[in-house]
Amino acid sequence: MVKYFQFAAPFAICISLLSGCNSTTSTTTSEVKTVPVAAPVAISGERWGYLDHAGKWAIKPQFDQADTFSEKKAAVEFGDQWGFIDKTGAVSIQPIYKRVRKFSDGMAAVVDDYKWGYIDGAGQLVIKPQFKQASEFSEGLGAIKSDELWGFVDKTGAVVVKPQYDEVGPFSEGLAAVRPNGGKWGYIDKTGQEIVPQTYDEAQPFSGGYAAVSSEGKWGYVNAKGKLVIDRRFEKAWPFKDSIAEVRSNGQVGFVDKDGVLVVKQSYESREQFPEHRGLLAEGGKWGYLNEKGVQVIPPKFIEALDFSEGRAVVRVNGKYGFIDPSGALKIPAKYTHAKTFEDGLSAASVAASSLPKEAKTEVKPTTTTTTSTSASESKSK
Repeated sequence: MVKYFQFAAPFAICISLLSGCNSTTSTTTSEVKTVPVAAPVAISGERWGYLDHAGKWAIKPQFDQADTFSEKKAAVEFGDQWGFIDKTGAVSIQPIYKRVRKFSDGMAAVVDDYKWGYIDGAGQLVIKPQFKQASEFSEGLGAIKSDELWGFVDKTGAVVVKPQYDEVGPFSEGLAAVRPNGGKWGYIDKTGQEIVPQTYDEAQPFSGGYAAVSSEGKWGYVNAKGKLVIDRRFEKAWPFKDSIAEVRSNGQVGFVDKDGVLVVKQSYESREQFPEHRGLLAEGGKWGYLNEKGVQVIPPKFIEALDFSEGRAVVRVNGKYGFIDPSGALKIPAKYTHAKTFEDGLSAASVAASSLPKEAKTEVKPTTTTTTSTSASESKSK
């Protein structure tokens, strides 16, 4: 089982003493204060914290690892144990798990005793650890692996689609891509009924009513009824967003509308979607950005770059990470060892532990509880 942080607290022991008196009963009410314990401390050479949009530490660097926020919680690691913090940096779910996934649909998958289960937003274990693998919840269902096969459970832990697939994708727009043992990909609904026949070599989640599928090395799109609405003629295809999807054909990148009409065609390498009206492109081994019309708006000059989120994009400059705005201006200096995209107004970023002031030992605030004890003594006169 996982290791729990143990909190020591004084407790009263009532002892019955024999005396020559008649039997008596007494009730005592007292305040009991917990003894403060040391907060968990990171042990690696790198410290993660969270930046605000101005580049200031909203949550100081103090974690061994940190994930992006999701549903107002972020997974953080102390040593080899994971827990969750809120947006103030306070630990909301104690770090007692070996592995965790992000919160989604109010649930988070966690590992206890080498098995996966699920907790709710209060940290209560609602689906006991019993699975070999578990995914994030999507549209009310979570994918779980049992006896080497994947199925789906609801938020009570009830199995709604029995484990029977070699691979599954998340539910999106009511359908999930699945591949049975030795078979091909198709789509099922939330009852497990096959909606799109299992005839494809690859399949992606539904988005905008369409899903990208491939067979014999060519990609096209099907609708929610399984009809092929855009012929399989692309070398690669990605999900639709805002009625446009990226495709690759004859070594060139393009963007198609829902009629399958190629609206933009370029010769450079791009990357999937256009979050916040900016799509990544690469030329000469460096990354820049273009808009939906294929116009280059930020020249390729970064060794690494991520998608825009909340008006900021992570870029790598001289071996360090910083953030640019949609015009390409560096708004947060490139001085971080690692950095992740902004979510819920905060970005996880890290610096070398040696660059920080010496860590002071912190303590958890003591809590006060009230206990009531009853003691009885009884004696017999001789």
